[in-house]
Amino acid sequence: MPRIPQAVLDELWAHANEDREREACGFIHVLDGALTVHRVRNAAADGAGKWRYLMDSQEQYEIEKERERTGAEVFAIYHSHVQSVAQPSETDVRMAIWELPEPIGRAAVYPDAYYIVVSLTHEPRIRAWRIPLDGVPVEE
Repeated sequence: MPRIPQAVLDELWAHANEDREREACGFIHVLDGALTVHRVRNAAADGAGKWRYLMDSQEQYEIEKERERTGAEVFAIYHSHVQSVAQPSETDVRMAIWELPEPIGRAAVYPDAYYIVVSLTHEPRIRAWRIPLDGVPVEE
């Protein structure tokens, strides 16, 4: 896995701490080797946002349009865990993999992306994962 600059890690940590009542979430894009963080509002219903994230669809659409316009790639999807370890939950894994009808079957939503989880309560605080189609996260 490429080294993530401290400034990016600091931004993820800051976002997680600012949104302590909800899981913070967003994208990290890469263009010409430079990483940029794009915060996205957690649109999960009140109360549910403390236990899961759901990116605001309009913000996600706008960020994806800009990414395509610039030629950037999705480097990572990130979110925080308010009271659990920095490891993808079963819900996180389900959100990373589409269950499509045959003959397609399972497909990764962002096949080349890392999934970064920030824990507000457990060490290590920030961990990066790949989520393969078998649904078993692999730490990077």
